[in-house]
Amino acid sequence: MRMLTINSINKWFLFFLILYSADGISFFNHHSTPVATIFLFAVSFYWLLKNRVPFSGFIILMMPWFVYCLLSFIYFGAVRPMFFIILPTSFLGVYVLIKSNINMKIIFNSYERIIFILAKISLFFFSWQVLNKSSLISFFSFFDFNVGNSYNNILYTIHHRSIVSDMTQNSGFAWEPGPFSCFLILSLVIYLLQTNFKLDRRGFIYVITILSTFSTTGYLCLIILFIWYVYLKNRNHFFKIVPIALLLTSIFYFNTSILNEKIFNEITTAENDLEFYIDNDVEQQTSIGRFNGFLLNLKDFKRYPILGYGGNFNSTFAEENNLKITSTMGLGNYLAQYGIVGFIFLITAFYRSSFFISNLYKIEGFLFLFLIYLTICFSFNLIERSLFILFFFIYYINQVKFLK
Repeated sequence: MRMLTINSINKWFLFFLILYSADGISFFNHHSTPVATIFLFAVSFYWLLKNRVPFSGFIILMMPWFVYCLLSFIYFGAVRPMFFIILPTSFLGVYVLIKSNINMKIIFNSYERIIFILAKISLFFFSWQVLNKSSLISFFSFFDFNVGNSYNNILYTIHHRSIVSDMTQNSGFAWEPGPFSCFLILSLVIYLLQTNFKLDRRGFIYVITILSTFSTTGYLCLIILFIWYVYLKNRNHFFKIVPIALLLTSIFYFNTSILNEKIFNEITTAENDLEFYIDNDVEQQTSIGRFNGFLLNLKDFKRYPILGYGGNFNSTFAEENNLKITSTMGLGNYLAQYGIVGFIFLITAFYRSSFFISNLYKIEGFLFLFLIYLTICFSFNLIERSLFILFFFIYYINQVKFLK
């Protein structure tokens, strides 16, 4: 009889999926190391066999993907094997994790405990980085798992921007501070759902860690969580309190340069910035930001509005015009790559999965979690990473019940 607890082996598998999705370790990045996808598939398939999870259920789960790829390959007249494999491989790990356990709460609660430990470890290294950056770099240089300009010791990353500038940010175990804040936000959400939004020492540590990332995304998600808290604790007077909450939020926004200046400047200069990159050659591959990146994504969406360009990256506006620029906006990239069909599926997944998780803990206000999903995916290309698939697509994966 299967126990109603996640065993230590599955905890290690969950920990593996977290590190793999974080990209702090260069070997786990399929762009840096082509065999990374094969490695993820091999590890996931091993646990599938070990836990006797039916592979047939996974095939049924991925049928919409197979149909999409078939239509895309026919339309563009080209088969893209790596494109066909990468997304299902990311889904496989999550499918195995879910179908190896009976109680969904156990998986999310285990995720929260792992992230909390990693958050405390990050605060230790972040404090060291603030006090004496050079000694920390010297220490990390002995066992560095990042092939780029950053340093990584598996549990913490010294981002290259923090090395060359005076602004020190907490990247945790992720490849940069922003994605780390996304891991933290989702973990904080689970903890608040567990405790019915209780404010305590553990929650305070989460908030401090998120603030140490200096991530716009993390800060915006904290604001959403604050409004969610106000809604739950003062439901009868919520709409009376909303103006006060919005006023406090506005004061926080306009007095926080990382939010006000960064967002405002990106919006106002987006079109001019994109025109600059189009008219001027860039020597190295450059990420052009979110708002101007979204304008770049719209150029591709207008050309392939229904199914997107799929895996045909050579058909994008940037590639056809020999532009070494990429968009960092997750939702924009998804819209351009998968078209309106894929985008509708994604938004539906966000809606249903946020309701599923909120209902799992019997907490109202799932639309706030839906907004957090949108904020995270607006900022970063995290939609196709295993750990985020667990949150974004849990509703669909959990539907394959009869094959357990």
